[in-house]
Parts: sequence; structure tokens; C-alpha cells
Amino acid sequence: MAIIEDMKSHQLGFGANLALWGFRAAATGRSRCWLMEQGFRKALGERGQETLGQLRLLAAEIGLTGRRKISLIPTPCRLVTEDELGLVAALSAATTNDLAICQTYVSWLMAQEDIGDALDACRCVGEAFSLSAIPIKMPSMTLITLHPGVCRPNTELCGTA
Repeated sequence: MAIIEDMKSHQLGFGANLALWGFRAAATGRSRCWLMEQGFRKALGERGQETLGQLRLLAAEIGLTGRRKISLIPTPCRLVTEDELGLVAALSAATTNDLAICQTYVSWLMAQEDIGDALDACRCVGEAFSLSAIPIKMPSMTLITLHPGVCRPNTELCGTA
């Protein structure tokens, strides 16, 4: 499991943290509790229940039809995995209606090109957050490119995607 160093879920902002909380709960079968439903209803109003349902669908599509397992941190832990950050990126793109970026991240999460239902669910979640004026933003980060032979001693370059 690859955890993002020096990043906690609260640093992602309210929208991303709420979506990640809902996705983690949906992926582990814990999204039907009163607290989860009340939290989404309070944050998203009339869109809360439908949005939580779309997160359940997204989690099911990624988990059941995706070609790889994604890494999730159990709630209420505040750490963030690379896969969870990829989910936040997909949802962030969905809130701004950037279909190409959203599709790229969902394809990456599922390790396949046939992502129809998962993409639709992601777009629905993004639209609900956008209409509720709750942005899902990517955190500012500095990315580096590792080159063979220049890697740190504890870093191994396994390939490029």
C-alpha cells in the first residue's frame, strides 16, 4: 500500500474529504449507517442520498469489475493512499466537467478502458458536489520525475505509465 507522505485527508479540503469518507465507507460496506446518510444529507441537501448511492455504485464498479485492487485506508484514519488521491483527482475533474481527465483517472483506478458505469457514477458525484457549491479540489503538490540511475537508494523505478 503506497501512502502519500506528509498528507492527511483533512488537507484535501471539505469536499474531497467528504467524498473520500463516503467512498471508503461504500467500499467496505459501511455506507448505510445513519451517521453517513445524515452527513451526506446535511452537506448536500436533497442530493445527499443520491450522491451516496452513486459513491456505492462507483465503489462497486471499481471493486468488482476493475482489473486491480485499489488501496484504501480504513475510516477514520486520516492517511491517504495513492489510489485514494487518484479517486480525488477523478472526482475533482468531474466537478469541473473535465471529462478527459476524469476518464483517465477512472481508467487508471480500474486498470481498463471499459469504464462506462464507473465514469457515469463519478460524473454524477462530481455534478452533485458542484451543484451544492462544495468543490472537490486536488491539493497542491510538487511532483518529481525519477530517472534510472539517479534514484535515491531506497527508491526503485519499476516502470512508467
